[in-house]
Formats: sequence, structure tokens, C-alpha cells
Amino acid sequence: MKKILVFIDWYKPGFRAGGPIRSMVNMVGHLSDKYEFYIVTRNSDFMEKNPYLDVEPNKWIKLSENENVYYISNENLSLSNIKKLIHTTPFDVAYLNGVYSFYFSILPLLILRKIENCHFIVAPRGMFSVQTFKAKVLKKRTGILIARLIGLYKKAVFHTTSPNEKSDIENLRINPKNIYLITNFPPILKEHQLQKIEKKKGELKLVSIARISNEKNTLFALQCLHNFSYTGSIIFDIYGSIYQKEYWDQCLEVISKLPINIKVNYLKEIDNNQIFSLLQKYHFLFMPSLGENFGHSILESFIAGCPVIISDKTPWRNLVQMGLGWDLDLNHPETFANAIQEAIDQNENAYQNLSKNTQKYANQFIDNKELKSEYYQMLG
Repeated sequence: MKKILVFIDWYKPGFRAGGPIRSMVNMVGHLSDKYEFYIVTRNSDFMEKNPYLDVEPNKWIKLSENENVYYISNENLSLSNIKKLIHTTPFDVAYLNGVYSFYFSILPLLILRKIENCHFIVAPRGMFSVQTFKAKVLKKRTGILIARLIGLYKKAVFHTTSPNEKSDIENLRINPKNIYLITNFPPILKEHQLQKIEKKKGELKLVSIARISNEKNTLFALQCLHNFSYTGSIIFDIYGSIYQKEYWDQCLEVISKLPINIKVNYLKEIDNNQIFSLLQKYHFLFMPSLGENFGHSILESFIAGCPVIISDKTPWRNLVQMGLGWDLDLNHPETFANAIQEAIDQNENAYQNLSKNTQKYANQFIDNKELKSEYYQMLG
């Protein structure tokens, strides 16, 4: 059985980092019958100072069959310790999540590229997208220039999960060894019974499950509710960690000006294990993000029978034609308003038809028997 050495900033029981954690958890869940995973990660969650309770750091812990995790403490994060972990852990393939983390992306990459005949994979997790480059643009462009000059990625295989992400990497001209385009695995769900929400005409329950940040476009979603008039009542519940206080303050200002028929609730973070049952309590996922290289919440929403109102900057496209919701142009916020009003006006029968479409689509996506073979080819 081949061994995969993984570096990722945050892993379960963490959940605040969102998609990257879910991507890795799902990958391990689907492939642990063929590969043994050794995962190096932090012993605290994203934006959390306190370490995990009941998790012993700085040693290998067996979480499940073929799933071993090394929760490294902050005081043990060093070049020597990362180097020691790489050289003392037997592995056939290394898999690096992200590109900007010093201890979990950059250092492992610099060490691995010096090992003869080392097979290592970089999963950028959307971090090379046009949207992410708008933040700290000078620093990131300088890093890319250096990567080109020294051939930083010439021995690396890249794992991309969307055509746009693959194109972004090609446009950077960092010349990796190879680029695979393979979508993320869906979650592994136990047998479940859907609890379908009732839909009354004139009432709408929206939900967002994402960190509160510019990339997730929370402010835009709230402005769509504020800047247009709606006939009917709307409840919009927001779950997610507040990434930037200044950004959230802008959101709060818009919330304070909403009309009486629109109510917004901030309900903080939610554990990944609770997302599926939560989504069944809402009519639509409302998440007009600036870009997603996958969008786990979107797929999970489909699985839960909850259609979506999202932007056209994700891999989930042509939703209107398929009867799954809306994927809309961010340059035309009035289209979001029209979709929201149409959702408000839906009666029980129309909504349940839409809900059934999402479940059927999700089941077809999950039943992709070729996906594992694509991962086998990449991992070897």
C-alpha cells in the first residue's frame, strides 16, 4: 500500500478554514482503502489561538484505518522539525495543500525538490486565482517572478479542480512538471433521510455558509437585499468566521438599514459535520462569491435538496437550465434581485420540484466511478 505524506495548515477536527479541510477529509475518506495517509497539520483551528482539546501534539496519532495525523504545535514549527518529519516519515508521494503557507507549503516544497526522484503534488486550492491576487498583489507577483526564475515548481505536479484554476496556473508560466485537472471528491454521507422544508409563497429562508470575507462577497449579498425592494418576507442566516473585522463592520451597517420584511442573523461558525442537516432547514443557499475552485457548500447544498443562488465564478454553471437554482453575473446585481423575488414567489409544488432536481443532480455527481481512477493516475 502506497503512503501519502500530506501537509495542510488545518485539518479535522478543525473546520473554520472551510473548503481545503473538506477537500482533504473527503479525499482521505475515498482513497484510504488504497493509500495510507500521513497528515502533518497545526494543532489549532484557523484563526484560533487555543489548541484542540484532547489532541496530543507532536506525535503521530491514528484517527482511522490508514489515516495518521501529526498535530504540530506552534512552538515546534521550525525548519529543522519540518525537515525531520519529511526525512523520517516513509512516503511514496507528498501532497501539499496551498502555496503561501511558510511551514506547510513553502518549506516542504523547498525540501522535497532537493530529494532525488521525489514525487510531490501541489494543490493550490484556488490560491493562484485572479481574485486572490488582488490581495497583497505586489508580494504575490514578486513570489511568482522568483518562482519562475529559480524553477521552483519544475519538479512539481499540480492538482487543479476546475478549468479556470488550471488556466490560471498556465498563465503564470511557472512551468510545473504536469498539471492534472481532477475535481474534488464529494463528502461520504451515511444513510440519510431528508427533512424537506415547507415552502410558502411570499416567504423565503436563505443561508450562507462561508467565512465573512471579501472573497466570499458577503457584503454584496447584503447589498442585494438592501438595494432592491421585495414583495414578501426574507430571512437570511449567515454562518462563518469573521475574517476581517472592518469588512464585517461594513456588513453590519447594511444590515442595520434593511427594511422590516428582511431579517438577517449572524450565527457564527458551524462544524462541518452539521452542515448537511443545517442546509435542510433553508430554501436556498445564497453565496455570490468572487470565485470558487470547487465550492463544497454548493455541492452539499445540492445533496441536501437545497437549490442555490450563486455567482457565475464557480465550476457550477448553467443552473437555471438544469433546474438547480441560479448562477449569475456579479456585474448585474439586479439579476440576483430578480432571482430572489422569483424564489419568494415560489409555492410548495414549484419549490419541491427544484429541490428534487438538486438531489438527482448531486446523486449523479457522487456516483462518478471514474473519479477514483483519475486520482489513482495522479498519485501513482
